[in-house]
Order: sequence, then C-alpha cells, then structure tokens
Amino acid sequence: MWKWIDLTASIMREMATTPSHWNVNRSYADVARKLGVDEDTVRNRLKMMREMGLLRGWRLIPNARMLGMASSNVVLDFAGQESKDEAIPKIRSAQGTVLIQDFYGKTLQVTVFHPEVDGPERSIMSQGVAAEIVTLWKVKLPKCELKPKELDWRIMGMMLRNAETKLPEIAAKVKASSRTVKRRVNLMMASSAFFMQPILDLRKAVGVTPCQLLVKCAPAKKRTIDEAIASKFERTVFRLTNSDTHSMFTILCANVGEMKDILGWARSQSGVEFAKTDILEQQDYVHGWLEKEVKSRTEKGQETASTKSPPRRIAARVSKSFQ
Repeated sequence: MWKWIDLTASIMREMATTPSHWNVNRSYADVARKLGVDEDTVRNRLKMMREMGLLRGWRLIPNARMLGMASSNVVLDFAGQESKDEAIPKIRSAQGTVLIQDFYGKTLQVTVFHPEVDGPERSIMSQGVAAEIVTLWKVKLPKCELKPKELDWRIMGMMLRNAETKLPEIAAKVKASSRTVKRRVNLMMASSAFFMQPILDLRKAVGVTPCQLLVKCAPAKKRTIDEAIASKFERTVFRLTNSDTHSMFTILCANVGEMKDILGWARSQSGVEFAKTDILEQQDYVHGWLEKEVKSRTEKGQETASTKSPPRRIAARVSKSFQ
C-alpha cells in the first residue's frame, strides 16, 4: 500500500509545485522523467486521483501584487469546535479572505490578501471573530512587472474557479481569438501574474492521515531546516516555504502517532522557534471577494478604454472647428 501512496504523494507534490506552464494538462513525460517512472503510470495515477475525488481540479490565484496588496497567513485557535464553526462564515465574508484551511479540533488557518500598511488579522477580527492568533506571517511573492490589460483581467475572471476552462470557451466569452488568449495567458504566467494550484480533497486519501507541519525558524537557519524536512518526509504533497520565518508542509502520515513523531523531530531541530502539527480536514477556497476585485478592475479597464480617446467622428468635428 505504501508504495502506491508514496508515488501518489510524489505526483501530487510535483503537480502542486509551481507548474512550468500555465496549461494544467502538464506534460506527463516531464513529470514521469522527474519521478523516474513511465508516462502511462503518471497519466493513469492522475486519472485515478480524479475518479477518487482526490484531485478535484485546478484553481487560478492572482498574484496579490497585481491587486496592489500583500498576502499573509494567519493561524487561529478557538475555544472549541462550536465557536470555530460559528466563525467560519464570518471569516469567509471578510475582505481579502481567499483560503480557509480547517483542521481537526480548534484550529483554522486563513490566507488573506490585504493592504501593505494593514496587518492581515485586521479584516478577520473586524468581523467579531473571537479567537487567539497563534502566529501569522507574510508570504514573499515574486515581483510582477506586467501591467495587465482589461483583456487580461477578463481572462483571469474566467479562470478563477476553473483553471481548466478551454481556450475556445474563454476566447468566445472575452471576444478575442484563441491565439490571443493563449498569448496573454502565457505572458501572465511568465510574469508571475498568477499561479495555478491543484484543488485537493485529502480526505479522499484512504488509509492515511493528512497532516500539516508548521514551523517558525530563525531566518539564518530556515533554508537548512526546509531542506531537512523536505528530504526526511517523502510523503510531502505540498509545501510553502516562501517566507523569511515560516514554512508549512502537508504530509501524508500513517496515523496520529507518526504525526506526533514528526512534531517531536521538528521541535528538536536547531533554529526551530515554534512547531505545530494538525490534521487537515478541509480546504475552503473562497471566491466571492476575489471575483469582485477582478471584476472591478475589468470595469475600470473598460471605463479607461471608453474615455481614452473620442470617437473618430467627434474628433474630426473638433479638429475642423479650429481650422
């Protein structure tokens, strides 16, 4: 069984780590070559993951810098399950919420887009959420030099919920050619304007316990610790290490006992200031706020285009009146 799970974890990790191309139907040969297996094995395993409901699809997430914002993660502890359940709808409706990770017990982790001058917890706590902030950190996002056109915002709006939307469908909706859409998407991906993330339902990973390891490290030791964790735990399916202090790893554990062993090992490493493990129950991708933000930029682009220059007939009459 573990041989099957190890390979599945490796494929999940590979697919979740910054795809080399915007097209989510990533080259099976590329993944197979990296993992040392044949192409059909990768294709069949991904098909099986879809049939199991383990891989639900793909989501596009804009670079927060494109919105003039920063991106942070906030870990919250509640008094109990009831108070946590009551808080989730409030957090979903908070400005900037893009992802809520629900863990077994009293813990939530929230990914928030927020103005650089504000703390990420501000929008959450303004909703009357009663919880203790365990830790928070800002994600280091790559720079994006691209100044998006109105067409770019419309394309992203089409792909927010389903990044696998076919090019002809997008082209028809945005009234552009498939070739133009493909060129704009390639340009945005190359400019780090957005990222692709697989939507995984780890509850469907039968026979394993999906565990998140969160560590806070001394900056000077962080890279060494990240590499040690990545090499020690082969069943890591996702990791986020782009911060000066915090890193998180999603690991498929055999049971709760293994999760406790991972926590003990992490806490024993030199340079680790804080470590926490939790059983991941659900990932709630929040679309409402993000869709409104993208739509507002589409509308601004349309307004700019309509006022940028007068129609030719009007311009001609104005020019003639001054002759």
